[in-house]
Amino acid sequence: MNRPFDCNNRADFVKMCCIGELCPNKAVEMRSIGGDQILRISFEEQLRKLCGENDTNLLNVLMEIYDKMNNDMRVRGNNIPVFKRRVSSVLDQWKGAPKYDDLFTLPEKRVEFDYDDIVRCNARVMELETKMKHLEQLVAEDSDDLYYTVANLQSETRSIDDDIKLSMSGIDSLAEYYEPRHPNILLDLSTKPKSFYTQMDDDSDDLKRMVYHKSFKEIPENVPEIFSNAVFVPNMIAKESDYIREVLRNLHGNVRQKHHVLSDLSGNIPERRQFMDPLKAFFKSLVESSDEEGSVYSEEGSEPSIPQKGKDDEDPLSKRQLKEIEGLLEDVGEAKGAKSSKGKDEADAGDAGDAEEAEEAEEAEEVGEAEEAEEAEDAEEAEEAEGAGGAEGGEADLVKAAQKGGNYELSFF
Repeated sequence: MNRPFDCNNRADFVKMCCIGELCPNKAVEMRSIGGDQILRISFEEQLRKLCGENDTNLLNVLMEIYDKMNNDMRVRGNNIPVFKRRVSSVLDQWKGAPKYDDLFTLPEKRVEFDYDDIVRCNARVMELETKMKHLEQLVAEDSDDLYYTVANLQSETRSIDDDIKLSMSGIDSLAEYYEPRHPNILLDLSTKPKSFYTQMDDDSDDLKRMVYHKSFKEIPENVPEIFSNAVFVPNMIAKESDYIREVLRNLHGNVRQKHHVLSDLSGNIPERRQFMDPLKAFFKSLVESSDEEGSVYSEEGSEPSIPQKGKDDEDPLSKRQLKEIEGLLEDVGEAKGAKSSKGKDEADAGDAGDAEEAEEAEEAEEVGEAEEAEEAEDAEEAEEAEGAGGAEGGEADLVKAAQKGGNYELSFF
């Protein structure tokens, strides 16, 4: 088909659908650059290709087609009264059929759905999966940050869950509005050729015929395809909405499962660990106090704000240093215990030695006292003997001295 339209251009693609040149139940013909070859691809395949090249999504393009198609029908019915009458004649054949204008109603407010919301939700769920794997490592290491990490992840799961619910609400509203309405009537209208909608009354005069012929030019040749597109396009919207809804449900189930796991963990993790060793508690308090030094207070009398720790902040004592100190304290405690035990053994041995030495000293003292008594007795006897001998000797010496003419005085007379 030679047409002055580009099927890879969004505006041209939408216009071709609205005038019946393109239809979801027919293949799209694409000619080569030379014009000597024709490539036929499905409507949906070409639509997805169009979305990729124009940075858009399938759902928004389909909604744009449907909105423009209904608007064109309302304008056509207002500008071509004969066309509106012929369509109304078919509507009268159906019980409970709407009026012409109601059949092609437009939304009071255009319904938008942002595909980026799904992409963001999916990315956040994948990031949450990574954090849950890191949580397994913290559990294995029995980290002190485990309680607060679980609490933060619980808050994040609630936030993601709220975003998913908001997206699901949006897609439900969209699907409800674009749900195919009166498909039986629209399919009936699609079975009528263009000549049915341009048929004039038999009693029309020449002036009326001139007006009719002028109006007929405004009716597209493919008017039956336009009515069929009014059924096919909403059906494609419903199909894509169901797909998106299922994706969101899977993400919601994934997040809820993780939230239950985190709730179970939080009930089995203490907020703070208590230490039996006061030294360990002291070093632990040093680390906690260093985290609180950056607390910032707003205005006077206001509640203190809790600062968030930056990446470049340095701890006076890191977790690793604290563990090393705890290990050193345990080594010191063991060494102190061993030394105390050794001192006790030595003290016991010393006490036994002292008792033995005391006993030996007592025996030696008794022996010494006996020897001293014996020596004293011997000394007394010797003294008496010496005294007797000395007197005799002294008299002899004096006699000799007197004989020599010595001038000595006998003191004992």
